[in-house]
Amino acid sequence: MTEPLLANQFKNDFGAGTDPFSDAEIWSKLTFNWLNPLFEKGHVQKLESEHIPEIPHSETASEASLLLEISLRNQEIRFASLPKAILFAIWRPLSINAVIGELIMASKSVTKDIITLRGSAAIVSEFFENTNFSILYNRGVYPEESFARVKKYGLPMLLTQDEGVKSFISNLTSQLSEWLESGNLQRVVLVIMSKATGEVFERWNFSVETDSEVVEKGVVREKSDKEIMREIQAIMRQIASSITYLPCLDEPCVFDVLAYTDKDCSVPFTWIESDPKLIENPQMVKLHSFDTKIHKVDTLVSYRNDEWDEE
Repeated sequence: MTEPLLANQFKNDFGAGTDPFSDAEIWSKLTFNWLNPLFEKGHVQKLESEHIPEIPHSETASEASLLLEISLRNQEIRFASLPKAILFAIWRPLSINAVIGELIMASKSVTKDIITLRGSAAIVSEFFENTNFSILYNRGVYPEESFARVKKYGLPMLLTQDEGVKSFISNLTSQLSEWLESGNLQRVVLVIMSKATGEVFERWNFSVETDSEVVEKGVVREKSDKEIMREIQAIMRQIASSITYLPCLDEPCVFDVLAYTDKDCSVPFTWIESDPKLIENPQMVKLHSFDTKIHKVDTLVSYRNDEWDEE
């Protein structure tokens, strides 16, 4: 083969004979932003050969061949070695790429480990949202067909499609996030009770501890996203397995959510004072906890045990 592949056979979208990589700024090369026009086009249509930019002249086969030939000539003829010549020809760009890659990976790792107050509040409020949906599904408060399967925290989850419930949980999550940021939230309780009589069957209790130094001074903490996700996954799995030990709910049920806050925090007019909706002589099961290093959430479910009452 004597002709270079695809040489001068098409005019690409970057213009004939142009090389966007060589024309790009250093930061654009490091972050691959110079490829954005290609990605944008590929997002809306199938890419064809004319869309592909030409490679830099320094990366062409002819340039690589010339570099290898020079490398061979620089070695003593008696000890000329093709593997050594290849290594000599490419060690510099490989070393540069390795250093840049390590710097990028290190910066990403450091960035992901940093937890801010707002970031922690977002993680915890989203956790409350998803645990509410999971409990309502697993305890059969709403029919199975009203839920849709999604993936959260690397696990299959079911979210309600009931617009009324979605709106209620969304407003709840938004308010909880504000209280989490101000450090005023102490506890959230999801209550499941009889629709007919209002008798409380279960209380899912989420106690919150907040790092006061973060709230007062605005400092940050460090913890990896993966570690936080593993802790949340453990709780979600326990909620899913709760049907193995919690009594069956044999009658139509409804739910309510109680929020315990500091006395001096502002409360929206849509929230009203409520009794604690306690269960007399409940059975209790402590679940796993998770910690963002700013907010720690301990989980406990208490329930009415009819078999215990009969004894």
